[in-house]
Amino acid sequence: MKFNNDIREELNKYDLTYADILKYIPNFSHTTRISEELALPLKEDRKKVYLLAIRKAKEEKRNIYND
Repeated sequence: MKFNNDIREELNKYDLTYADILKYIPNFSHTTRISEELALPLKEDRKKVYLLAIRKAKEEKRNIYND
């Protein structure tokens, strides 16, 4: 059973990788931690951290393409 499909869908929708959001996830230094955490059900506050990280990475990517 896969958990956190909404987060995975957002990553796919904006063509983001775990590496793209890693710097916005506190206390994580490797993408493996993201993969491990997303394999389990997340609490709402942790889910918000991921959605915020996705938003920031999306904005960063948009700024790169607009320059």
